[in-house]
Amino acid sequence: MSHLNKKQGRLPLWILISTSTLLVFALSTIGLYAYQNKSGKPETSVQYAHLEIEKQQILQQDDVIETNWLHTLNPLVKDVRGSVIWSSTKQQGIMQFANLPRLFKNQQYQLLISDLNAESSRAIEAVFSQKDIQEQKNTPLLIAFKTNEKIETPFKFELMLKENGVEGSQPLLLAQP
Repeated sequence: MSHLNKKQGRLPLWILISTSTLLVFALSTIGLYAYQNKSGKPETSVQYAHLEIEKQQILQQDDVIETNWLHTLNPLVKDVRGSVIWSSTKQQGIMQFANLPRLFKNQQYQLLISDLNAESSRAIEAVFSQKDIQEQKNTPLLIAFKTNEKIETPFKFELMLKENGVEGSQPLLLAQP
């Protein structure tokens, strides 16, 4: 009889295992949440979702241009894949990349757009933020861009590598509708 009383005072093993599992799950969830808040990951996810919505809005335009990047002979971009999407109606576009290399501090990417209807033959520089160029795990890199000048009929998009203090730019990728 005394043996039976000792077992009644203990919690069943399945309750201990369940409680331990829930505790580990709760602590890991809290830790992951704290890490994401500190590293800025949720903001990146929200930004990516916003860019995906913007991309879909551009793709719905009647005048949308979607074209793939073509490689130049520059070895820096030999593994880069992606596309350019542009709408003259919205005067905005999205560049999509996979494997776009990170740059040194004195370098930046520059997008030049040539317009058939422009008054001069010079390319128009597109505006995008260098902070937008952060590779995201398991998703393509999306970069929104706009221009300060109106573009009616783009016929060439060029992604250039510009180095601070150096005159000129190196062509990296080319896209033609």
